[in-house]
Amino acid sequence: MRIVNWRPSNLRAATGHGNAAVVDPRSIFLTLAMLSLLTGGVLGLMHRSLLPDVQRAAVLWRQGTLMVAMSGAMFAFQDLLPRWLGVIVANGLLLFGLTTYLHALRSFFALPSPRLAYLLAAVVIALLGWFVLVVDLYAVRVGLSSVLIGGLLLVSALTVHQNRRSDLETSARIMAGILFFSALVMAARMLSAPFLNGPNVLVPNVMNILAGLVGAIFPVVGTTAFLMMCSDRARLRLLKASVTDELTDLPNRRALAEFAATQRRQLGAGRSVALLLFDLDRFKLINDTYGHEAGDRALIHVAGILKRLAPNDALAGRFGGEEFLCVLPVTSIDTAMALAEAIRAELARSPMQLGQERMTITASFGVSLMESNADALDRALAKADRAMYRAKASGRNRVELFDQVGQASANLK
Repeated sequence: MRIVNWRPSNLRAATGHGNAAVVDPRSIFLTLAMLSLLTGGVLGLMHRSLLPDVQRAAVLWRQGTLMVAMSGAMFAFQDLLPRWLGVIVANGLLLFGLTTYLHALRSFFALPSPRLAYLLAAVVIALLGWFVLVVDLYAVRVGLSSVLIGGLLLVSALTVHQNRRSDLETSARIMAGILFFSALVMAARMLSAPFLNGPNVLVPNVMNILAGLVGAIFPVVGTTAFLMMCSDRARLRLLKASVTDELTDLPNRRALAEFAATQRRQLGAGRSVALLLFDLDRFKLINDTYGHEAGDRALIHVAGILKRLAPNDALAGRFGGEEFLCVLPVTSIDTAMALAEAIRAELARSPMQLGQERMTITASFGVSLMESNADALDRALAKADRAMYRAKASGRNRVELFDQVGQASANLK
């Protein structure tokens, strides 16, 4: 009996292709097809549970994945298929699949569809057909397809990178990373095209195997990253809803309280936190006379003015009902009083159009300072509230400051 010593050198000699032959390209492309079908199916089951504004992107991503799966199956049996099917159609499905990935990412970020990319894909497919059916040049076909595939992957990576936000940081990094790495592999394949031997992608050389492996990994990693991006957006939407007033899109009571508490903890020498609490005058009369829709429009009108006038270091929001609150770090109470007066004056001189009428909305303001002890927020709010009702009792449309001896004083109008 002859015993063969299966050392690496003997294995290379037996295969005749070196290390590259150890991996079968056909198996890689079949794996690509199966993984793409699997991830596309998972996304198909999940996309209806995603946020409405990303469902279109999810449908596009699934379509791209299914096209990549079909191209992988055709590449796996390229030597058994007619050349027009195994080369032209297979590459066409791959190119349009990657273009659809780009379309999905642009849809996710609310960007226009990549019409130019679809046109370029069609042009390259036509050129591939020429270099298959008319002039058979394998190296040119590899170079052409690699240029567009790498370009699509690079543009997709840049789309994610340029439009990512802090709330999508991790998922966007993963997505951009796998896209950029895949683009680098395609660039290497393009540069090596003149040295590759045909007749098809099933020839076991390093670049064919590497491109196939990247193609097999991408559907899993890419789809996982896409679902992470969708999940991050949903999480952010829920977080924003918990601290935002739905009608006015201003911070709500919870957000204002958290901001005030944070500012109180950060108080330094010579710094205070002022609370500007104001209530719309005769708001019930607006609702009773014109209806609740008019009341909602009045609240939105006031919110727009508050957004314009609130300083960058302050937080202004809807405290509840027709009450609004501005939390303002200050070095002097005069700063808070000046801001309150500016908001009051702007409201008074900015009437709201209501049908054929122009309605002037006024407000009564109470201003107080937050102390540094544990119950500072509740006490400061109570003081601002008392000052605000003093303003209403004094004729409305005015600003009152709650002084340190418990009296509302120093009114402005």
